[in-house]
Amino acid sequence: MKTYFLTIAVLISIPLLNTAYSQPLEYGDAPEAVIAYPSSGIIGTFPTCIQVGTSFVQHNNFGAQLGPAFDFEIDGNGGLCPTFAPYDNDECYADGDAGLLIPEPYTIVNNQVVTCPNSTGTSLGQTCAIATWGGNVDIDVSNFMPNQTPGIMNVVIDFNQNGVWGDMVTCPTGQVPEHILQNFVVPWGYAGPLSGLMPPAFTIGPNTGYVWARFTISEAPVAINWDGQGVFEDGESEDYLIHIHAPTSDAEYGDAPEGAIAYPSTSLNGAFPTCISVGPPNHYVSHMLEETLYWGPTKDFETDGNAGLCSPFIAPYDNDECYQDNDAGLIIPAPYTIQVSGGSHNVVPCVAGTAGILDSICNMVHWGSELDIHVTNLSAMDALANVLMDFNRNGRWDLDTTMQCSGNTVYEHVLVNFVVPAGYTGQLSALNPPAFQAGPNVGYIWTRFTVSDINVTPDWDGVGSFEMGESEDYLLYLDLTPGLIDYEGYGELLKLKIYPNPTNHSCMIAYALPYAADVSIDIYDIRGRQVANVLQASQMAGEHEINWNGSGSDGHTVGSGIYIVKVSIDNIPVEHAKVLISN
Repeated sequence: MKTYFLTIAVLISIPLLNTAYSQPLEYGDAPEAVIAYPSSGIIGTFPTCIQVGTSFVQHNNFGAQLGPAFDFEIDGNGGLCPTFAPYDNDECYADGDAGLLIPEPYTIVNNQVVTCPNSTGTSLGQTCAIATWGGNVDIDVSNFMPNQTPGIMNVVIDFNQNGVWGDMVTCPTGQVPEHILQNFVVPWGYAGPLSGLMPPAFTIGPNTGYVWARFTISEAPVAINWDGQGVFEDGESEDYLIHIHAPTSDAEYGDAPEGAIAYPSTSLNGAFPTCISVGPPNHYVSHMLEETLYWGPTKDFETDGNAGLCSPFIAPYDNDECYQDNDAGLIIPAPYTIQVSGGSHNVVPCVAGTAGILDSICNMVHWGSELDIHVTNLSAMDALANVLMDFNRNGRWDLDTTMQCSGNTVYEHVLVNFVVPAGYTGQLSALNPPAFQAGPNVGYIWTRFTVSDINVTPDWDGVGSFEMGESEDYLLYLDLTPGLIDYEGYGELLKLKIYPNPTNHSCMIAYALPYAADVSIDIYDIRGRQVANVLQASQMAGEHEINWNGSGSDGHTVGSGIYIVKVSIDNIPVEHAKVLISN
């Protein structure tokens, strides 16, 4: 008897992960097997890379998408899988597939968190607070899947910053899931912000700092406490690095006016990004509780920006720009503030009798002689200093290309991402920041000094939620240009000259009057404090000379340093010059 064996060939379709597909596939962007959080060294194990991890997210036929275009990648974040460096910044939507509307995201460059290109970086909100769609977060979504079925939207955020999704964290109000939006329906044919469909609010996790978030739209629901993985017929997944800040009572804010008078002479309201209770959502600057990076001897904690302007929104100004709470950082020039009296707003020196001058309009401002500030960086990382000046006096900092001096455009972002080394404490001028050109307008200008842990863009407007650092705002003054001034009839050259210069004690001050006038000559130190009045008299037209013996109003000889000789004609400041005294 013969035995026959029947052989049956069974064809099993097994997807080969390294096989070229007939159509491109769409994957996630979050780090897998590489650094996800530089500050802690945590390696991401987010399900992204088919050539690295055991799980990933994948979409095949699309039909539903986040943002204006699909993001096709051969294997997750192209810069991470499998080559790992550099990050390809898909989370910054550099390939035109932007979906995230708010908050503005971050990325990782050279093992440091930085803002995405064309972004200032804004916060999702504060720890353990309630976040709303449209207020704290929003994303553009559309559903045109071929089978005309509803789309299913899911969002996960790594609140505990451990490099995976799907955990549960704890706030004082109770447990908070990382799976913040669970199987939310997006009707077929819908295109617009997700907030338009009114998703439910959610609680933000308890940890400050940066967190990886995955937004997924697909044709199928997922399990509760989903970890971000899945192979879907339709849809798209987009991952973003976003920020969570500490409760406002533990944060540091700016001081410049928002929603209140910034320049009394023009009655212009400031729109500087300062007040979380006055400005638009996420339109402020904040720094977290840590105290290793700041201006001056201490850090200045405020509940909501300039407390006298922002919360409650009442006068008087609280004069933080005058460092009354002992957090002085500015060394020169002497700053001003705004006082409210009888319903009138007036600019006054922070310290009576100590008027300060930043420089003359269109002059080059040099660190150390015209401007300086004390900075402290006790952290183990290099920090970055940025300075903004409202040269056009329009109540905000922006990229204004209309301001020019002799045909050269003058920008308001005067110091861009200047490095303050780890462990440095001292004057910023000692690090040799580059000089910059002052704007073309005479008068007071609101200035923001920010030191932080991340880069900002060259067109930065002062907005940002930073893990480290401090922002301090000061009202400074730009004076008239030395030399030929066509102002109130003084169109001739004053010919101001000081000699000898430098000098070891006294000097001669020479000038020429175009016609008879009342003349005042005053001496100021480099911090803008008046040292002496050399002349107060009516003089005839013509050339004049007067001696300054190097003494102050108290009769004592002044110390070595740079002093400013200021000439006013008929109570109008017309010209000034500097003299160096070396005793």
